[in-house]
Amino acid sequence: MAKGHAMSSGALVQFLVSIGADEVASDTPLPWWAPPKEAAPVPAVAPIAAAPPLKKPDPLVSFSSLQALRAALDTVTDFALKQTATQMVFGEGPLNPDIMVIGEAPGNEEDQSGRPFVDSSGQLLNQILAAAGYAREHCYITTIIPWRPPGNRAPTPHEVAQMLPFLREHIRLVAPKALVLLGGVVAKAVLNNDTSMMRLRGRLYPLEGTDIVVAPTFHPASLLRTPSQKQQVWEDVLRLKQHLAGGHSLN
Repeated sequence: MAKGHAMSSGALVQFLVSIGADEVASDTPLPWWAPPKEAAPVPAVAPIAAAPPLKKPDPLVSFSSLQALRAALDTVTDFALKQTATQMVFGEGPLNPDIMVIGEAPGNEEDQSGRPFVDSSGQLLNQILAAAGYAREHCYITTIIPWRPPGNRAPTPHEVAQMLPFLREHIRLVAPKALVLLGGVVAKAVLNNDTSMMRLRGRLYPLEGTDIVVAPTFHPASLLRTPSQKQQVWEDVLRLKQHLAGGHSLN
C-alpha cells in the first residue's frame, strides 16, 4: 500500500481473507500488515555472540558463479534426498537484492515445479513481502535443503550440516543486503544458535564478517496453522525494512 493511503473497510476485509485470516485474537482490531499506532520502539540491533562468520568457504565448496554452484550440487552423490526427489529446487531472483529469503526445504509443489515457495505458504510469503513493498521478483528466494524430504518431513541435523557450506556460498554469491530466515531449522543453522524461534525473532542480527543483516521469523507454513503469528512476522519484516531504509551501521 502506498504511504499515506488509507485502506477502505471493504478492501481490508478482502485483504484479510486473501492472507488466510480466519479468527479474531481479541475484541480490539490488531492489523498485522501495519504497526500499531502506539508501537513500541524497535529494539536496538544486537549481535548473537555465537554467530559464525561467513568466511571464505573451503576450497571444495567455493565457486565463481551461481551456475557453477548449481552444477556442483547436481554432481553431489552422497546426499540421500536426491534419490527420492523429483528434481533440485535451487533458488531464483536477482543478484545483490535487498532481501534474500531462505526457507527450510521444498514441498511437493516445489518438487514438481523446480521453483521455491510456490505452494500456499509461498503465496502467503509473496503477500507479506508485497505488503512491505518488496515484490517477489526483486527478492532472491531459496531453501537450505534443495531437495524435497520424503513426506515433507523436516530435514535432519546431518542433512542441514551437509548443505550448510553450500548455503553459505549461495549467500556469498547472491550478496544480499539482508537475510530473512524462515523457521527455526534455518535460523538455528545460519546463526549457529539453539535458541527457540520465539526468542530469536523480534531482533535483527549481523552476520559476522559481513555487512549482511539477518531477520529470523516464523515460516509462512506455521502462519497457516497459527494465524495469530502473522502480526509478529509483520513486525519482523517491518523492522528489517526500517533498518534498510535508514542505512544504519551494525557496528
